[in-house]
Amino acid sequence: MIEGGISGLYFVGFIAMAIAVARLDECVGDLCTASRADTFISALACLFWVISATKRAIQLLKGNEGYEKIKDVEKGKQQSVSNY
Repeated sequence: MIEGGISGLYFVGFIAMAIAVARLDECVGDLCTASRADTFISALACLFWVISATKRAIQLLKGNEGYEKIKDVEKGKQQSVSNY
């Protein structure tokens, strides 16, 4: 839930930054190049963040498969220790 909300806010921030950089017609130099590079990197980070949030949401909808596997491993370790 939180990851999805943060992804949405990050996406809105990235769009605002892309619009601001696009409106800089006469901007040349290192600062403008850095701004454009930062916008591109922000787009990639947002994409990966959305992918991560989507994968997690799918896991939650399927019944917490990721957490259940961890719990099963921990139970197996506890049982093997208690057998000794």
